[in-house]
Amino acid sequence: MMGQLADTTKKCLTQCCKSDYAPVGTMISGLHPKRKFMFSYRFMSMQMNSKRSGTQNVTDGEVFVNYLMSPQQMRMDMHMIMAMYGLSNKITLMAMVNYHVLTMNMTMLPTGSMGDMMHSGHNHTDNMSMEMKTNGIGDTKLYMLYDLFSKNGNQFVLSSGVSIPTGSIQNTGNIENMYASSRLPYAMQLGSGSFEISPGITWLKYKGFFSASIQATSIIRTNNNIVGYKLGNEIAANAWIAYQLSQWLSASIRTEATMVGKIQGIDPTLYAGNEPAANSNNYGGEKLNAYGGINVYFNNKLIRNHRLSVEYGVPLYQNLIGIQSALTSTLFAGWQIAF
Repeated sequence: MMGQLADTTKKCLTQCCKSDYAPVGTMISGLHPKRKFMFSYRFMSMQMNSKRSGTQNVTDGEVFVNYLMSPQQMRMDMHMIMAMYGLSNKITLMAMVNYHVLTMNMTMLPTGSMGDMMHSGHNHTDNMSMEMKTNGIGDTKLYMLYDLFSKNGNQFVLSSGVSIPTGSIQNTGNIENMYASSRLPYAMQLGSGSFEISPGITWLKYKGFFSASIQATSIIRTNNNIVGYKLGNEIAANAWIAYQLSQWLSASIRTEATMVGKIQGIDPTLYAGNEPAANSNNYGGEKLNAYGGINVYFNNKLIRNHRLSVEYGVPLYQNLIGIQSALTSTLFAGWQIAF
């Protein structure tokens, strides 16, 4: 039985599904075989239920010293459709489109004096809540992956991507909040508004029932958008290890470190004192997250070359610039078919 499983693993790794063992939250992994297609749907949900400045949590009272509103919860959902095609055994083309749903709940400055509020040590109960919500198509991403080196279960993949600013950066609020008919804050927009270049390199290792990877990627934003600002550049490092538990199941653990630069420029229509997300000084920082995931494979007569995946992550470290909503958890789920 174990020998049969090893033979199946070896066949899979040398033919069509090296990337099947990668966690679903990893966007770039192995190449796809020549003249073969892969389509996938991924869902990502990020939940933010607290506020942080640097590495310290921030209370509503501290936010109200400089802002009219204090964020309570923020949720970012993303639906991603991705297609891959093996142009050759060394070059794979990839395209991804996504749909965002962004929601932020905030509380307004209490009606009492700020001095009374700060000395009381807690928030008043007569705060007024407000919700901001926006949704729509995000930026479109195109990638080329190149097999730089493959030997003895090791593979090095170079990736080069461009992002086309198809996501709107001029979404406005409604009559129910303070952004009625005016642009929402930076974090509530659907794209960057800038053309982006995304170089990266990935090392993959396959041995027996184990697979592992270390990856470095980046996002370089090349221009200020039409509103007048440019989001900060990003650098990310991923490391994961997976183990094939059976012919139909594998499990993985992953860590991800990211560094995001400050916003350059401003949206001149935003009043920075509305709430932290309206202030361009409250963006960027460093994060380290940990994830656990599973992949389930369907390879019978009725359903062949399908994969269902789930990955859940929590933050280990956050050092944020200014006052920002802090990450609480991240969920990935996905479906993939190769043919």
